[in-house]
Amino acid sequence: MRFQDIPKMLKKSRGQITEVKHQAEDYYTVKIRVPESFNWVAGEYALFALKDPTIKGPKAKVFSIASAPEDGYVLLGLRTGKTPSAYKQYIIDHGVGAAIDIRGPMGDFKLRNDKRPVVMFAGGVGITPMRALLKSIGNSRQREVRLIYPSTQYHLFAEEIDNFTKMNPSIQVAYLHQPGEAQEKLIGLAKHYGNSAYYYVAGSGSAIRSIKSLLKSQAIESRNVFSDHFFGYK
Repeated sequence: MRFQDIPKMLKKSRGQITEVKHQAEDYYTVKIRVPESFNWVAGEYALFALKDPTIKGPKAKVFSIASAPEDGYVLLGLRTGKTPSAYKQYIIDHGVGAAIDIRGPMGDFKLRNDKRPVVMFAGGVGITPMRALLKSIGNSRQREVRLIYPSTQYHLFAEEIDNFTKMNPSIQVAYLHQPGEAQEKLIGLAKHYGNSAYYYVAGSGSAIRSIKSLLKSQAIESRNVFSDHFFGYK
């Protein structure tokens, strides 16, 4: 969290979970109705807190917001792993209709207001903030967008992302399964665009560190790299 995000963490809103959907394997999506006063920018994240006293362990978690403001609701993407936390299990079993407190939104994982190309690298469920960024781009063809999306199993939001690419040919997506081929694809794009592009990286902490190191080895300057540590993995 950045120092300038601390005041935003103090802002509290009350939402209500309206849908919990099992997408595939251990992937879920959660829709939350939020008040009109809750405003966010695509790419931001927030802290989501449940109040039920039966939840053992942490009752609040940070998640990137997968929806853009024009969607009219907050969308989250979850991955539970083999053993869901008590927090996620509660959402799966009892989430629909439950009140949820939201602190934020915050973060700097946002599109910059110019026409420079954008290269996105989304590791697994790290696609969550990328979905919001792609939705916000819509049919604007002012910039080239290249998404590298490796996932060993299921590609969350793939159908929606394919619709984005059909609507806007300036967006191109590579669905990959092996880390090696994803890194090769990223190296190719880094050589092609160099520091004329912005690079957005989202995923686990270890994945982000690895990709940042790879970009650095290709002489990509840190000021052109933005990352989103997907806290919602566990």
